[in-house]
Amino acid sequence: MAKIEFKNITKNFGSFEAVKNFNLEVNDEEFVCLVGPSGCGKTTTLRMLAGLETISEGTISIDGEVINEVSPKDRNIAMVFQSYALYPHYTIYENLAFGIRNREKIPFAKLLINLVLLLFYGAIIGLYYGFCQLLGLAIPEYTNLIFVAGLLGGIFMLYSFPETRDDIRMLNLRFWAMTMKIRIFQQYLVREENIRQKVKETSELLGIESQLWKKPKQLSGGQRQRVALGRAIIRNPKAFLMDEPLSNLDAKLRVQMRAELERLTKKLRVTTLYVTHDQIEAMTLGNRIVVLNEGIANQVGTPEEVYRQPINRFVAGFIGSPPMNFVEGTIKQENGRLIFISEAFSYKIPEYYQVGLKDFIDKNVTLGVRPEHILLNTPDATLDATIGVLEPIGSDTYVYIDFPIKNSRNSIFDNLEIIVKQEGITKLKVDEPVKVKFMDDQIHFFDNDTDNRILPSGGLCKTHYVAELEKQGLNIES
Repeated sequence: MAKIEFKNITKNFGSFEAVKNFNLEVNDEEFVCLVGPSGCGKTTTLRMLAGLETISEGTISIDGEVINEVSPKDRNIAMVFQSYALYPHYTIYENLAFGIRNREKIPFAKLLINLVLLLFYGAIIGLYYGFCQLLGLAIPEYTNLIFVAGLLGGIFMLYSFPETRDDIRMLNLRFWAMTMKIRIFQQYLVREENIRQKVKETSELLGIESQLWKKPKQLSGGQRQRVALGRAIIRNPKAFLMDEPLSNLDAKLRVQMRAELERLTKKLRVTTLYVTHDQIEAMTLGNRIVVLNEGIANQVGTPEEVYRQPINRFVAGFIGSPPMNFVEGTIKQENGRLIFISEAFSYKIPEYYQVGLKDFIDKNVTLGVRPEHILLNTPDATLDATIGVLEPIGSDTYVYIDFPIKNSRNSIFDNLEIIVKQEGITKLKVDEPVKVKFMDDQIHFFDNDTDNRILPSGGLCKTHYVAELEKQGLNIES
């Protein structure tokens, strides 16, 4: 397989910097997801690796070999596109075989095969005339026309069944390769039999063996996506590159294909880079996640690390559904203890965060807490709020609670809204008052100047972009 390394990769489109000093090492057999909003540079990064975009600065290496100037076809990597990119006039078999045939071309072989097929059908006509002469039969002109028309009709019918057509082609190929011992046909036969075996194995792996002689338009979206994956798998590449391959599928099929893709990649054990804007796909599929924004890699880590220890406010808000709640306020000290004061409520800061926030007294910060880390009406809940909206979704209920903002004009828009995620169907009612508690060990604080997360032990987190540049001796403020 392959180890892939991006080193100081930058991509400019004129004056616009689409990717900025991107550094990443992808280990052999690792599944890495590039995730971020539209326009963050994730697809551009993938296309540079594939050779479909030039690199403005930096180097990309595969197994230690720099590939900046290597032709895309010689990089031995396979890309699965968002739009499937199947040839509509080819059968599924021909789509799967196309990549191998294109890489292992045999000069003039296709032309010779077509000539042989013409000879084959010509031989049928010759046998007909020879048989008639042998028996001394007179051949009226209209009989010839009927025979030729019937032969042409038969050929047309055979070509309407791609599997039969391929069998006739292979029959001719074996005759000229094995009986006549013609070298070019022998080479062609070996290649075609190898392709047949690979197509059979790949189609069985993906469960599309019964669809091989259909055209893409005859398949469902999920089946077409399997064909696109199969075309990548059959080449046995060093790495897979996948550019939002599930985005064209409906919600139910996307979930099914996501599970199939996860099982498939674990079985194949091939280095994979997967681009998506769907953070659920990234969390479920990736061994590691790279969160990009505006061309910059904000954080690189396991799904759990990125979810539980976000580097900054952008990562915290982007990863997780529903997104993290943010409340702006100020750190104050009362009776030797730090308190977070917002427009809507005051919150006693947990003991373990007292050290980290001591340098932020009288400064503005942002408190972050995820919807599933908020409890309602527990014995130790102290914050007062009101139920604003209930959104039951079956397995869970999203509860929108409103904190009245102090000194407001009593407008419905003058409330601080926070989302709470509760299991099952809640018994709460709209406009009902509730007591609220934040789980103390699950809260985060973010510096308002940099948006970076404040560490409980003190100091700020650094983005992946800044940390990599500092490794190279460049001290850049995050």
